[in-house]
Amino acid sequence: MLPGVDPKDVDIQVQGNTLTISGERTNSRETREADFLQREITYGSFTRSLVLPEGVDRERLSAEYRNGMLEITAPVATASLPKKVEIKSLPASRAASA
Repeated sequence: MLPGVDPKDVDIQVQGNTLTISGERTNSRETREADFLQREITYGSFTRSLVLPEGVDRERLSAEYRNGMLEITAPVATASLPKKVEIKSLPASRAASA
């Protein structure tokens, strides 16, 4: 979750099997009344790195940002999916039965 962060301030990079999300959060709020002014400014940078599971197709990674939520989709490469091996049934040989 990245509430209050502009998606333009977020950077996603993949190097090898490491996905890194970094960015900067800036927010300011001001309240004016007759005899005072209150100003709050929050800011800071962040970085998160995580190791992608084996078999992720790094070329097909995608990211969407909606309502403060960053969703990263990491599809598995077809070559990494399990492959079913068909068992061929051969006729029994006479030598095996004797």
